[in-house]
Amino acid sequence: MRVNEPDRERLKVLFLGDDRGHQPIERLRDVGTTMLNRGIELVYTDDLNDLDIEILSRYDALLLYANHEEITPVQEEHLLDYVERGGGFVPIHSASANFTNSEKFIELVGGQFQSHGAEVFSTEIIEPDHEIRAGF
Repeated sequence: MRVNEPDRERLKVLFLGDDRGHQPIERLRDVGTTMLNRGIELVYTDDLNDLDIEILSRYDALLLYANHEEITPVQEEHLLDYVERGGGFVPIHSASANFTNSEKFIELVGGQFQSHGAEVFSTEIIEPDHEIRAGF
């Protein structure tokens, strides 16, 4: 069964980005249709005012792919409350560099970005037929 069949409910995800170097709006364009076909609706915003419990509660998860330096105490409270109530939180790539003024956020993410280096990483595909690779 495909996840986008009418009898299956879609997951609604608020995608919090920004207008900086990682170009999250372009990444949304890259993956939006594929995710929708898999039953995940991504709704883009770059407005930190959307870190409001009333807005967040409309979504199954918050995806963070941005570089926002600061979070207000109220926004921090709403984000943490949302997660504590069971809301999904998906911090990807640069997320650990966000909200450096919030120890609670850094704790939630599990660490804070320190610096870039010149490392080279290689990928070894262990299960090429795994379902997560379907379509790629």
